[in-house]
Amino acid sequence: SRTHASGGGLPYSILGMCRQASGIQSNILRADYLVIGAGLHSLSFVDELLTQDASATLIIVDKTPGVGGHWQFAYPFVALHQVSANYGVNSEPLGRDAAEKRGKLEAFDIHDRAGKDRILAYFAKVVRKFEATGRVRFYPNTTFRWEDRTVEMADGRRLSAACRKVVAPTSNVAVPATRPPPFPIEAGVAVVPVNALSDEAAVGAAHEAYVVLGGGKTAADAVLHLLGRGVPVEAVSWVVPNDVWFFLRDSLDGADMLLDTLRKMLEAALSAPDAASVLPAWEAIGVLGRLDPQAPPPITFRGATITRAELAQLQQLQRAHRVVRLGRVTSVSARGLELQRGRLPMPSTHDTLLVDCTAGGIDGCIEGAVERVFAPDTIHLMGTHFFNASASGAAVAWIEANVRATPTKSADERKNESIYVMCPGYISFDARGAVYALYMDFKMMLSYQEIGAFEWMGRNRLLPASAKHVPQHKMLWLMLGPAQLGAKSRAFVARVEGGGFADAPLPPHWRRNVDAERERKRERESAFLAAFARCFHCFPGERRPPAQAPSVCPRLTS
Repeated sequence: SRTHASGGGLPYSILGMCRQASGIQSNILRADYLVIGAGLHSLSFVDELLTQDASATLIIVDKTPGVGGHWQFAYPFVALHQVSANYGVNSEPLGRDAAEKRGKLEAFDIHDRAGKDRILAYFAKVVRKFEATGRVRFYPNTTFRWEDRTVEMADGRRLSAACRKVVAPTSNVAVPATRPPPFPIEAGVAVVPVNALSDEAAVGAAHEAYVVLGGGKTAADAVLHLLGRGVPVEAVSWVVPNDVWFFLRDSLDGADMLLDTLRKMLEAALSAPDAASVLPAWEAIGVLGRLDPQAPPPITFRGATITRAELAQLQQLQRAHRVVRLGRVTSVSARGLELQRGRLPMPSTHDTLLVDCTAGGIDGCIEGAVERVFAPDTIHLMGTHFFNASASGAAVAWIEANVRATPTKSADERKNESIYVMCPGYISFDARGAVYALYMDFKMMLSYQEIGAFEWMGRNRLLPASAKHVPQHKMLWLMLGPAQLGAKSRAFVARVEGGGFADAPLPPHWRRNVDAERERKRERESAFLAAFARCFHCFPGERRPPAQAPSVCPRLTS
């Protein structure tokens, strides 16, 4: 099992004197890294850095009272999109059978999806584990101020932050409970965040009608929750501004099906004439679904994941004509809802509950134009894997701790060349984004090989196809056997880089990485040819007969 080093066995007090270990000294908050936020992305980074750098000290600040980021404000009946087996941080399993499977394969069980309480307890345990190393301090109710790089503490003190790097997530996850509805509401109209549905008084006979606002995973969960509590389909209206693709969890049921789904998705993407055709192709192989199969294909793909049975339940509203597609809500009054392309009268003039599920979730990823993860004094946490913040945070930490400068590149330049991320300003939640996400995953696998992280990747529990969840012989057979997933993934990468998806051109920050990769390849080839030439021609212009050649070439060893 993986553990966090505690500084070579030195007492923490000595470490503090030697390395300005994390803590408050003379109104200065000192550590090697100051990490903003105690959500998944940040905690995954901290966890991996503690493992990879045995002397690093870190401070975590969060503006909220606890750990877990947006999970603190999530609706009580929420559960993970993905399985528990590859969620969280690398050193601490979350899967239901983790205790008895430690050191063995962790079951990739689609029925094991942790809920809010279990996840918050898990994150609290993780942070206690961090603090026990003596190298991490966590400060809740604390805010980092970018303008002067100071920290405002819970007690009102403002301290300077003395650290090598500030680590900041870029996702800025928002959930309905963390902000008011984004439209005006007439006084007296009942509009509540989705969290209110967990209250017994807000379900079943308590209201004559419900209007669920929003078309994504949160809204789907709200509809399913209402139906599951016995609310009739006819009592629910669903305002869907934009239809979305749903990932069907059934296609990931167990290691064998997971690998087969990866193969089918790649083959479908390779066969698609353009990026716009990729998502319908994934629907054809049973990986994606949608509310109305007869309508034009949706544009939006955010990775919302449900089962086929849940999709069938949601489609009851479609068949009953309870889905409203008139755009976003612009205002609400006692008479009804004003929408971008029309109006929805209030279903019940005296007893309608409007359920707000309109928060954009990870829309923070779209804003801004950050192109670099690593800078001299900052690390921007971004996605490096297909809808997998857990693996992304760990990957950034591994690269930060292990990739070094070269004779021609600084350490940060070399790190940025080694990582493929979904940068804010270049992310799109559509077919083009799906092509980019698949490309990014394959490029990260290739990069891991080049930078020496391939073994780490193979035992990383945060990656669904790692040896922690999938028997290695099955993965090797898929990559090198008749399915030839390895060759096909390289063909897909070459097609994206060669402009084979005209509607998904390679973003400029990835193009720079590809150009740098090709330059490194040329340098390696030149070095090999030069070494071969020194071995083959022992002296300039003269080829020594084999009988006279030394057993070890002095020029090659030099």
